[in-house]
Amino acid sequence: KKRRRVKDAAAASSSCIPPASSLLFPALEMFYWRRIVFDEFHELEKEAASQQYSLQQFRAHYRWGLTGTPPVGSTAGLIFMASLFRVDLPGRIVTTPNGTDLSKWDQDPIVSEAADQFASRFIRQNTALLPHIALKEHVVIVRHTAAERALYLDQ
Repeated sequence: KKRRRVKDAAAASSSCIPPASSLLFPALEMFYWRRIVFDEFHELEKEAASQQYSLQQFRAHYRWGLTGTPPVGSTAGLIFMASLFRVDLPGRIVTTPNGTDLSKWDQDPIVSEAADQFASRFIRQNTALLPHIALKEHVVIVRHTAAERALYLDQ
């Protein structure tokens, strides 16, 4: 019975996976990551929409973003950040012949309030409340063998 259950479980899980030909970004969509870390993610806001969309296709249990300068200056920046972390905020994308117009989001009180709530709940700044940490330098002289020197010089 155990073998049959394992086969049934494998068949059930494989039936949930769409064929690779139906995926837009197969290399991203076929894997499920435990954690994805977007380093300096504020720079992603300036990327082309197709690149931003491809980042949305990563599947992961946890999504982290690291940046020294989060895009808190505009509602559109906060909405982009929220979408990167799979947090849906209210808003309507207005498409014009010149492209997508996100400036209207700053004027919509509901969208602005939702973006501000997102920022206050999910954005934090780590500050060290530590006393001054003294720096001590300790020099260790390392003598390499002839074989180790040959390895380093070869590079």
